[in-house]
Amino acid sequence: MPPAELRLLHRWLTLYKELRGTLATGRLVRQDAGDHALQVTGIVAADAAEAVFALAWRERPGSARTVRFAGLDPASRYR
Repeated sequence: MPPAELRLLHRWLTLYKELRGTLATGRLVRQDAGDHALQVTGIVAADAAEAVFALAWRERPGSARTVRFAGLDPASRYR
């Protein structure tokens, strides 16, 4: 395997190890973004302390959008 591919694989494995607790035990959230061009899917920890979301554009957006993530605690701040 070329060194560049090994580095990429290492980065993915590192990210997986960082997120695996949430991915394995969290709650799956799929939300209607109100736009057929955008798909929002996430995994939210049981205590809503952390989450992982994926945003996928099915087609290029016409303008900037605000997306609210379902399942998060509205009183908390996330980054």
